[in-house]
Amino acid sequence: MSSSSDALISRVQSLVSTYADVLESVRALLPQRLREPVPVPRHVVQQRPGFSEGRETRFQAELVKRGLVKKDGEEEDEEEVKADAEMEVASDEDTVEDDDEMRVGRRGPTDCNFGQNTTATVASPLYNCTGTILTGPQFASRAANTICSSCAAGDVTCTTNCCTPITEGWSCVCPADLTGNICTSPIPYTCPPTLTYPDLSSCASPPCVLFEPTDSVNFTFTVTCSMASPLHVVISSTSSGYTDGTFQYVTGSGDTFAYSYSWGYNQLFRFKFYNWFHPSDTSQTYYIPLQPTSLAFIGGIEFGLPLNLSDVIAGGYVNGTDQYAAGGRLYFEGAVRNPGYNAMVGLNTNTSFKHFIDFQSPEPRTSNALLSDSSGPPLSTGALVGIVVAGFVVLVSVVNYCIKERRRTARG
Repeated sequence: MSSSSDALISRVQSLVSTYADVLESVRALLPQRLREPVPVPRHVVQQRPGFSEGRETRFQAELVKRGLVKKDGEEEDEEEVKADAEMEVASDEDTVEDDDEMRVGRRGPTDCNFGQNTTATVASPLYNCTGTILTGPQFASRAANTICSSCAAGDVTCTTNCCTPITEGWSCVCPADLTGNICTSPIPYTCPPTLTYPDLSSCASPPCVLFEPTDSVNFTFTVTCSMASPLHVVISSTSSGYTDGTFQYVTGSGDTFAYSYSWGYNQLFRFKFYNWFHPSDTSQTYYIPLQPTSLAFIGGIEFGLPLNLSDVIAGGYVNGTDQYAAGGRLYFEGAVRNPGYNAMVGLNTNTSFKHFIDFQSPEPRTSNALLSDSSGPPLSTGALVGIVVAGFVVLVSVVNYCIKERRRTARG
């Protein structure tokens, strides 16, 4: 055991010696400047544990020789101290300027998306109106805008909707229909239609207006878009378009609606009659161009669709006929809804006008196209499943009974 331990120790010592020789050879290959001690920054020299007094003294003397530290009792030259201080201050100022440049670089004018990177000053302040930043012209465009300091004590309505002036710093000022730190989020809005003809308002307290199945009717609508909450600006119509004093808009109306995106395509109004036998049937769906769009979306024009009711009543899914007058009524819906990708940015499509057309006697009826050739209606899927399950249960019961009878006979 002793001989094996001695051999192991001898082996380890040999490896250590070899490793030390390798390190010394590598050190000899290094340039002279890399073999010297690493300079220690002035005023941060600390005694390293394990240093003998002789080595520490030599180390300290080397630092003094290199001018990295002063001798004991030697005072620093006032000019050097002053120069060092000025360099540190200059360095700090450069750092602050670099930080400012980085911020401006990250949030320059092009980084506000469709907004404007605007700097506030005492002469040209910005205004923070419940989180919406406005320029001076935008703030002045709406008479209802109020400075918070002018709100009377206890006036909750005023303090909830007031604006605070900003006289320094920069911010992204957004068009009225966009929000977010860099103006990237559209503000949702709705465009509810109003049926102006025929006048079906009496249907709220029947009887409704009654039509003949052969009548021709020019269904006429208007559309008035609006945001859920009033805007902090007023959109005015000028000879050059719509503006709030800072931004130009495709269309807009007062403090209720603004739209700054380019259309790029015709906007459409969908008018659809419902086939309750086949809800996916679009054979009686019509699309009406909204032109000019800038007026159509703020209720500035009426648009209509002339139809003969007999053509609608006779319609059907694929080769079907007379499927639209369910229960003697025609059901229809109208809404701003472009097919495919042609949707307005920010539009909530859940707003539509839904109503029905009633007829004088005799009322039109749907055909029996969905009925079977027999006198009764066809079986539903649920009924068929029930019959199959019941038959399976009866079969299992019969088989089980036969097995028991066979066993009883065998015992007897």
